[in-house]
Amino acid sequence: MTKKMMYIFTQTPMHIGAGNEVGVIDNPIQRDKITSAPIIPGSSLKGVFRRECAFKMPERDISDIFGYESDKGAPDGKLSAGKLSFTEASLLLFPLRSLKNGYAYATSPYLLKKFLAKSGKSFSLENCAVQPAACVASQDMELKDAGVMLEEYSFARLNNPELLSGVSALIANALPNIFGKEDLVRHLVILSDEDMFYFAQYTCPVQQHVRIGEKGVAVDGALFNIEVVPADTLMYSMLIADNAEVLDKFSGSFGGETLLQFGSDSTTGLGYSLVSIEK
Repeated sequence: MTKKMMYIFTQTPMHIGAGNEVGVIDNPIQRDKITSAPIIPGSSLKGVFRRECAFKMPERDISDIFGYESDKGAPDGKLSAGKLSFTEASLLLFPLRSLKNGYAYATSPYLLKKFLAKSGKSFSLENCAVQPAACVASQDMELKDAGVMLEEYSFARLNNPELLSGVSALIANALPNIFGKEDLVRHLVILSDEDMFYFAQYTCPVQQHVRIGEKGVAVDGALFNIEVVPADTLMYSMLIADNAEVLDKFSGSFGGETLLQFGSDSTTGLGYSLVSIEK
C-alpha cells in the first residue's frame, strides 16, 4: 500500500453542503462530528477528480483508477472498485481577521497531531501545549497592551519562535508557491483546541441568496442563506493505492498546482481551490 498527501487551498469561499436545516443557517457546510471543523468528504473529492481526469487520460485508465460505472469495458465484464482511495479532507490552517498584521493562519495542537498521524511526517509537539485565551504567535501579531487580537477576541501571546519556525517548515510546502516559510511564520497562530474549534464552528461566512422567478425578479419568501468555508483555508487529504504505479499515474496528471472547483454554486464563483499533490 502506498500513499501521498494532497493539499487543497481555497481561492474562493467553498460550500460542500450538508443538506437543509431548520436552524438559523438554511444550508450548512459539512463538518467533522467531533471538532465541528469543516471537511470535504472523500466522495466529493473522488467525483471532482474523476471529472477532471476525463480531460487528462484515456477512459480505460480512468475506470481502472476510479472504478467501472458499468460492466461495459470492464475486465471479464465484471464491475470492480477503483484502485485509488481518497480520505476526507481535514482542516489544517484556518484564516482569521487580525487587528495587527492584517490576517492570521490559525491551527491547534489537535489539528497538527492529526496531520502528523495521517502524513507520517516527524515533528515533536511536546512543547505545543496552549491554554484557552492564549496563543503562540510572532511578535508581528501582537498589539501593545492588547495582546493578539483575532476577530473580536484578545489572546495573550506566548513567545515560542522555535515552535513557530518548526511548524511553518512542516507545512510551508503545502501552501501555494506565492507563500514562503518566512511569510507563514509572521502570520501563523497556534491556538488551544477549544479556541480553534470555536472559530472553526462560528466564524465561517454566511451568504444571503434569493430565488429568482421566471420573470427575472426575486420570489417573495424565497430568501435563504448558505454557509461557506472561507477563502485561504488549507485542507489536506490522503491518497491511498495498492501500488505506486496507480498513484504515480494519477498524481502525474496533476503536476504542480491545479485550479479545481469543489462543491456547489460554481457559476457564482464558489469552491475554486488550488490543489497540489506531494511528490
